[in-house]
Amino acid sequence: MSLKLAIASAYLPKRTIRNELLHVEQATNAALDEAIMASVPTYRPRILDNDGVGLEELRDRMARGHKERVAILVETLGEEKAVDLARRALYKAGMQLGKEAREKLGVRDEPRDLERAAKVLYRVLGIEFTMSFHDGRGEMRVHRCALARNYDSGTCAVLCATDEGVVHGLSERAVLKFTQHLTSGKPECLAELKFEREAGK
Repeated sequence: MSLKLAIASAYLPKRTIRNELLHVEQATNAALDEAIMASVPTYRPRILDNDGVGLEELRDRMARGHKERVAILVETLGEEKAVDLARRALYKAGMQLGKEAREKLGVRDEPRDLERAAKVLYRVLGIEFTMSFHDGRGEMRVHRCALARNYDSGTCAVLCATDEGVVHGLSERAVLKFTQHLTSGKPECLAELKFEREAGK
């Protein structure tokens, strides 16, 4: 484990958490806005004022923004096409966020570093989870999600593509796939996790 990852795992200053949260909000909103504008040329995203906005308010604002954007896509394109388009856009955005974190934190291509790095990123979002591995396979269980209180089940299913992209960005050998969500009335989110011996296999 790199020194940067060890430090971030132990402590993240509130200012760093806020900056990273704003970065995630910008990246995910931009991905959804681009998808909307391709079908709704008159759409213009709101300019957000970040002055004096606390962490919980930022998380709530981001989640509400996601929900509004997904609703616009569904209304415009229909549910099936909207979900497919949004998930592809968010997976790509998530991969970029994961790659950025991999570089900044010095994440090695192995399960333990992946878990530590994911916990750093999820701390920014107010998400608590456990991850387990055995012979290249495992699972992620999300016990608490600060975003879930402002998501519906459809929005959550779409935004999970961001998480799946982030994990693959952190490690090209890691593949994450959510199978259940808190927003669907389940006690926790559950995702299957594979860690391939070689990237792309």
